[in-house]
Amino acid sequence: MNERRQLIALLLCALAARFLFLLFSGAPSDALSDDGLWYLQSGADLLRAAEPGPLHTAPLYLVFTGLFATLLPQSAAIVVIKWVQAILSTLTVGMVYYLGRRIWDHRVGMVAGMGLALGPAFVIDSAAVVTEPLFMFLLFAALACCANLFPGGADKDLALVGVLLGLATLTRAVLLAFPAALVIYLFIQWDWRRALRSAIILLLAFGLTLLPWTVYNLIKWERFVIAGEGFASFLFFGAQEQGWTGPAASDEALGMDPANPNDRDYAGRAVEAIGADPVGWVWLRLRNLGEALLQPHNTAYYPGESLKAAAARWLGEDRSWDGLVALMQSESFWPKLAFYVCHFAALIGGLAGMVLARRRWRDAFLLYAAIGYLLAVHLVIYAIPRYLFPAEPVWWLFAASALVWAWERVRMRTLRHTSEPAGSQGA
Repeated sequence: MNERRQLIALLLCALAARFLFLLFSGAPSDALSDDGLWYLQSGADLLRAAEPGPLHTAPLYLVFTGLFATLLPQSAAIVVIKWVQAILSTLTVGMVYYLGRRIWDHRVGMVAGMGLALGPAFVIDSAAVVTEPLFMFLLFAALACCANLFPGGADKDLALVGVLLGLATLTRAVLLAFPAALVIYLFIQWDWRRALRSAIILLLAFGLTLLPWTVYNLIKWERFVIAGEGFASFLFFGAQEQGWTGPAASDEALGMDPANPNDRDYAGRAVEAIGADPVGWVWLRLRNLGEALLQPHNTAYYPGESLKAAAARWLGEDRSWDGLVALMQSESFWPKLAFYVCHFAALIGGLAGMVLARRRWRDAFLLYAAIGYLLAVHLVIYAIPRYLFPAEPVWWLFAASALVWAWERVRMRTLRHTSEPAGSQGA
């Protein structure tokens, strides 16, 4: 097939995987977690301007879920949300393909796209009522548009990048400072005058996209909010050995008076905890980030004991062949193993690809910036695998570049050997 047909086949493969999972996963299509129910109800309340109190999260996903919740019965709304997210997740595969093709070539785009199209974490995530499918679609649409700016780049293209990045930030406020990385990218690619003008357009579009939510909060709640709140609370949880273990444990760690539920001084308590043991805080943050990075996202979807815990117990206590067979026959062993294989293929291959791409870092700057930004933010605030999951497509892009590079070396070596005249080695 030519490149266009290969891309169409990739997207159809991604869409089919998501639709088939929705149809045959075994769980009711209208089943929801507590978080999913909260998104649905809070979104409906927000669209009616009837929320019982200020919302501390970014609003766009609530608007997305609330739109369906107000137009349809709840069970139908959940089904439609999941099917729309399957389409958004498929479009994200297309954005990742485009980034790979733009920065490297068609083959890199196809390999990275296949990692997303069939990766179990991506397929399952598209069927959950969580922010990631919408957030990742908007983030990679913004990155793809930004990569398309050069060598030319009209004002409307820059404005589009700013709007898409603003919408992504209104989905997950963690991206609030990421436009600074794109401004650096502009100055790397263009002379300072053109870069300065472009940066102003991009930042203006980004700020105007965030503005309505800020104005809404000022008028209704007399609070100044940019995208969302929560940095102080995540800073506090990141300074606690146990992290987040539920609202009751959180209130106890804060020393909060149950009679005054609004007395949550996350920032003050975080500063106290960090100031009491700054070296211990640094080690705690490094350990938390490392654990979140090495743990695949969505393994909890399948029942049974943690694969990591079961494997560690076998290595530490058993190490027998019968024990290994029993481990492989344990509940959900093979699905969970697929998560680990895909995740570590992306991580290890991604690290290799980052090293190989160092000489053309200007071309791949957007990808370095996306990974670096998310890791840097969660080095300071609390991290779990779900929060780092939006960086997984970038790991796949670097891993795909490393795989294509290795394949080329093997192919060239094979061609060189087969093209040698018979008996030349002996001569």
